[in-house]
Amino acid sequence: MNESTPQLARNLGHAGLLPFLAGAFIVWVLPPSKGLLVTSYFAQYSAVILSFLGGMLWSTTLMKNINPGMSRALLWLAILFSLAAWLSTFLAPLYALLVLCAGFWVARVVEQRSVDRVYPLWLITLRNWLTRIVIACHISVLVFIAQY
Repeated sequence: MNESTPQLARNLGHAGLLPFLAGAFIVWVLPPSKGLLVTSYFAQYSAVILSFLGGMLWSTTLMKNINPGMSRALLWLAILFSLAAWLSTFLAPLYALLVLCAGFWVARVVEQRSVDRVYPLWLITLRNWLTRIVIACHISVLVFIAQY
């Protein structure tokens, strides 16, 4: 990770990974019935964080160097991420996690294609790293669910 990443941002990013990492680990060590319950908690946390990423996109539109067309697109996308996160809470864990995992991937692609040039390099580096781990955790939990 880029050494110029502010320590607080790095610490908060790592702390935000803890529920993902714990959930991805716990589902494998508990009895299957309890592990399946943990997948619901994992999905709920994931929905909150995906909605947070939508909020990041929303706030990006306030930056002066975003063109108006891009700003409108980002506002709509920000809302769509939050709606997808909310709607996932009504789905069975398997489908919820598929939606959420796809949401994290799409959020990062949107950032890379539209706003990475306005973010500081340390944030881009941090977001890339965090997103990879979050998606890996989702895949781990999805593999667990697929077995039961």
